[in-house]
Amino acid sequence: MKRTEATQRLEAAGSGRAGKLDPADPAGDTPSRPAAGPGGAAEVRLRPAETLWLAGAGTILAFFWASLVTAHLGVLSVGSVTALALAMVAAWLVPVAVAARRRGWRPRLSSWRPRPTGSLAEVAAMAAAAALLAALYLPGFPYGVVDKDPGVYVQHGLAIAERGGIGIHDDALARLPGLTLAEPPAGVWPGVRFPGFWVSDAAAAEVVPQFYHLYPATLGFLGRLSGQTAMLWLNPLLAAVSALGLYLIGRRLAGVAAGVVAAAVLGVNMMQVWLAKYPTTEISTQLLLVLAVLSLVAAIQTGRPALGVLAGAALGVAWLDRADALLAVLCALGVLAAAAALGRWGRLHTAVAAGLAVTIPHALYQAFGPARPYTEIAGHLTPARLALAVGGLAVAALAGGWLWRSRLGRRAERAAGRLAGDPRRMAVLKALLPAGLAVLAAVAWFRPQLLGVDYFLYDDRVIRSYDEDALRRLSWFLTVPGLLAAVAGFAVVALGRWRAAAWVAVGPALALLAVYVEHAEIAPRLLWWTRRFVPFGLPVLALLIGIACAAALAWRGRGALAVRAAGLALAVLVVATGLVQVRPLARHREFDGSFAASARIAAAAGGRQGVFAWDRDARAATLLPVPLWLQRGQLSLLLPEEAGPDDLAELRRAFPGQPLFVVTGRDGPPPGLRGAGLTRTDRFRARMPFWEQSVTSRPDHDVGIEVDVEVWSAR
Repeated sequence: MKRTEATQRLEAAGSGRAGKLDPADPAGDTPSRPAAGPGGAAEVRLRPAETLWLAGAGTILAFFWASLVTAHLGVLSVGSVTALALAMVAAWLVPVAVAARRRGWRPRLSSWRPRPTGSLAEVAAMAAAAALLAALYLPGFPYGVVDKDPGVYVQHGLAIAERGGIGIHDDALARLPGLTLAEPPAGVWPGVRFPGFWVSDAAAAEVVPQFYHLYPATLGFLGRLSGQTAMLWLNPLLAAVSALGLYLIGRRLAGVAAGVVAAAVLGVNMMQVWLAKYPTTEISTQLLLVLAVLSLVAAIQTGRPALGVLAGAALGVAWLDRADALLAVLCALGVLAAAAALGRWGRLHTAVAAGLAVTIPHALYQAFGPARPYTEIAGHLTPARLALAVGGLAVAALAGGWLWRSRLGRRAERAAGRLAGDPRRMAVLKALLPAGLAVLAAVAWFRPQLLGVDYFLYDDRVIRSYDEDALRRLSWFLTVPGLLAAVAGFAVVALGRWRAAAWVAVGPALALLAVYVEHAEIAPRLLWWTRRFVPFGLPVLALLIGIACAAALAWRGRGALAVRAAGLALAVLVVATGLVQVRPLARHREFDGSFAASARIAAAAGGRQGVFAWDRDARAATLLPVPLWLQRGQLSLLLPEEAGPDDLAELRRAFPGQPLFVVTGRDGPPPGLRGAGLTRTDRFRARMPFWEQSVTSRPDHDVGIEVDVEVWSAR
């Protein structure tokens, strides 16, 4: 559809110019001039640092996805993952190279020589920053227990490394079909072998852990490649790469100062450091979303739509990593639907759609195949609901396109064009965006006074959610001035020249942040609660703080010295606050000694496969049965509530010739087994670091945990 003069005036108003389109608009394939931002003009070519980062992050994405594909096929190995990942990289690079060759582009070594911008110096500085961040994050927590999600991921990764697939055949369940299982949360979950390990096929004794399987599959690949240490080092290294990616986004949008401040705020924030050490999916999802945003920003500003394929694939693989990443996928589909409805579809939109189309079928298979119980019960998503959402977008696109081409649409276009021709009115309209965000932030801050305390259903209990205090809780980690700076950074984006690249980086992430500020839907204990904000919210807040500080440092109006000093002081305050908070955390080793504890219990079997029956009232029974099973190759099961000699006799019949043990706490065997002829073979106390948990203040020190273990022989 040919755009009218009114449309051009409306689009130009967003960039602060009259009669000339913003060349960074994604509808244009090749920008003629770079769009200026707070830090100067955006570059229309990729710098070496960006090329290296995109290549590295894209390769990481390929290994993520290849690990899951091979694990779902049950053929995961170092060779199969590496071959498939390299094939994925080649499948993207070869068409790009062919297209570039047809357009007459030739890479030149001279382009890699140091230029006035100091491109190679930037690569060296980023490498040094990555080393410093890695030193802060490493080593990852030695999480050898199963008390929460991290333990499930680690143990599933160990199982995948051993078996090559996501499913786990349970010999104990196969020999004892009536095996006493763990109590299902809320009374509605499927059969639970142990918390987090669901029985997917009782007849075949097949167990599949509840969460999505991309992250444990990657852990399984690393386990086969280099053992347990590599598995625990994954998140720290991914977090460092993610912070560097945020620097590149900030640099493109608002200059070097914005990138440096954004990366520093993110890199040393306590929430980021905790999750960098914690073996869960938040950091891997964060990296994938940073990759998607940087790919889109670079594609828009450089006129290389092929980068959109990488962005779409990153969003699809993020959904393979976490169920709630579907929100980001739906945002992308909404933007694509709007582009189609408005007649603004271009090659970049096609590229993003292609990346999504390649990965979404696998995401659908996982969501409604192996992980269907988790998707439907924990994610509240069914095929019908997803179809309704996607169908709604399609109908909205068709209806919107029809309206846009109708007489009513043309009238609206002309009216908007007249409005765009009035700079004062446009300035007022643009100011409504940061004003609206400020109002929403104020409502969130005073939500307890306005709406009162908020409760939600957690498992089978009604507990206080602390959703009404979400913004205050975030301020504990980012400071109140930092949150105000984020609002100011959004004002810089909204009041300046409107650029598609900036809105791609800021808009969807802010929308997702607002969703979780309104309702986090997670246990309120800290630092567990912060998991909801690290993939989506923390990077955009850090980016907006960086943009605000860069704008202040570049201020040339009245009171320039005071404004610049305030910008510098703000950046120092937020970064210094993070450093102070993470100083004790940097030395912390959550559950250090847990791997040794499971090894000591397994040693009772003397190198054979034993059967270990756990007293479910013992504290150790909430932490160590699964590690004994999946780490040490022993059989673990829970004793009935009122176990007696008959239960031991049944175990002896089910596992003839295998050593049988009862594992208890310091109070010894359950009352019903005290006359069953048990002989204690080992007794020890495991002391492990454990970070403080709280709902009313920021946890700031190690409180430790002690677990008493007694191993009794039942031969």
